Amino acid sequence: MRLPTYISSEDLDMLAAALNDHCQAWRIPVGAEREEVARLIMVLFDSGIDDPDDMKAALIAARRIHA
Repeated sequence: MRLPTYISSEDLDMLAAALNDHCQAWRIPVGAEREEVARLIMVLFDSGIDDPDDMKAALIAARRIHA
C-alpha cells in the first residue's frame, strides 16, 4: 500500500474517529479484526476517501461484502 507523503492532523483525527466509531458500532474488540479494519481504512484513504461520511459508507459496504 502506498501512503500519501503527508497526512495532516485533521486526517489523522478523521481516520482515528472512523476506526473507533466503526469498531464501536459493530462491537469489534481490540485485536486482529480491529487491525484489519484499520488497514482497510488506510487503503480507502489512500484511494481518495477523505470525507468522514464517505469513509463510514465505504466501511459499511465492505462489511456487507465480506459478511
